[in-house]
Amino acid sequence: MSAEVSLAPLEEVRRYREAEAKWKGEFDTAQRHLDDWLKEAKKPHETAARQAKIDALKTSDDEKALLKNDPEGKKAKDLAGKFSKELKVEDKDFRPLLSDEDRADWDGREKALKAVEARKPEALPTALAFADFGAKPRETFLLTRGDFHKKSEPVELGFLTALIRGKTPSDYWAAARAESRRPDSTQQRRALAEWMTDLDHGAGALVARVIVNRVWQHHFGQGLVRTVNDFGARCDPPTHPELLEWLASEFVRGGWKLKPLHRLIMTSAVYLQDTAFDAAKAKVDPDNRLLWRRRPQRIESEILRDAMLAVSGTLNPQMFGPAVKAPIAPEAIQARNMTDPYPKDLKDTPATRRRSIYMFHKRVVQNPLMQAFDGPDAQASCGRRENTTVAPQALALLNDKFVRARAIDFAERIAKEAGAEREAQFRLAWRLALGREPSAGELESGTAFINARHQKRSTRDSGKPNTDARNLALADFCQAIFALNEFIYVD
Repeated sequence: MSAEVSLAPLEEVRRYREAEAKWKGEFDTAQRHLDDWLKEAKKPHETAARQAKIDALKTSDDEKALLKNDPEGKKAKDLAGKFSKELKVEDKDFRPLLSDEDRADWDGREKALKAVEARKPEALPTALAFADFGAKPRETFLLTRGDFHKKSEPVELGFLTALIRGKTPSDYWAAARAESRRPDSTQQRRALAEWMTDLDHGAGALVARVIVNRVWQHHFGQGLVRTVNDFGARCDPPTHPELLEWLASEFVRGGWKLKPLHRLIMTSAVYLQDTAFDAAKAKVDPDNRLLWRRRPQRIESEILRDAMLAVSGTLNPQMFGPAVKAPIAPEAIQARNMTDPYPKDLKDTPATRRRSIYMFHKRVVQNPLMQAFDGPDAQASCGRRENTTVAPQALALLNDKFVRARAIDFAERIAKEAGAEREAQFRLAWRLALGREPSAGELESGTAFINARHQKRSTRDSGKPNTDARNLALADFCQAIFALNEFIYVD
């Protein structure tokens, strides 16, 4: 079962619970003293408070008189229902009716309550996790139309019967409990893991193939089985079934570890192929199903953002902790009916420049840069991301505030590390962004681009110092590097 668990050491949790229990007792006492006093203080003024509410109603004098003189009558009750919100008497409505002494007493008690509230122990960090609630499994029910308030018939624990051969779910539960040193646990998760990795009797063979296929898709854009979410009878057949089986067996033989699998694929001859197009081969196999070349693969939107942060020298390497909300332009936040809206006044600070894996994603508010580069919709499962090449991507690289800010940071880094000499700046930018030295032609064209931008900015911003135009021209060049295919594609 899912539960919110503390991330602090057990001894610290014990001390916190003791302090919290002590504080809660003090707070409840102070709250009770205030409530009891207020109840007695309001009694003499209840009629006057209601009369004041009636007098403030925007209705006729006859209806007001009816509410005052015959509150139990049918017409008065109908009126009271109509004006229920306006007639509701709250604590603040009694303040004008109390004496100066009572108001001072009230303020003192509220101040004392707030003082106790301010002493509340700071909460320990927590995380949502799976936890056991005893050795006996909790009852699970079918839910009518998916509504957890409408429980239907109970269901028993079990696995997919199509993926069980020669063993029953009870065999897995019994084995997991027998090997466990914790009698207070159901061992459900362990039994599930055993079944998922059981090659002979469980789902292990299928799970290995699915994982291998997902990794292959990550590197090549499509899996050996193109329907990555469907390995059933109606799935797309694998293009290279022997390769899929061999990779799955190597994955299992390597202890189900992903890093060796990535290394195996990335050092293979098929991965190291050229991406060049061959018209003759394309005529025979236009979809590249036979893997006669490596299809250019654009990096994911999260990696693109992280790459810009890294080369600009502004990536915040902090690990763990809560998610961070990245700034999003207010005009891009169009979600409605939200009780907890995405903030529109966030600033671009070092705290927001952490890796994209730590970004907070609100399901109804997509980050525009991520969305342009095919970031998945957080409202649905995504087995395979679309890989599009559309005009909004070029516009995002040209106009997005985050991209421009990182280009300026990149330019400042280059100017600081390479000095003022243009060729040295160009070479350093090329090495940092693309991991190689520029060719003579690239050096010539790049230098010409920077000089042209410098001249244009000097002409356009004639009232500004020449150093500003020089730095902005370098930032323009850095932003152009971000838009290069070599920067945004795996090559």
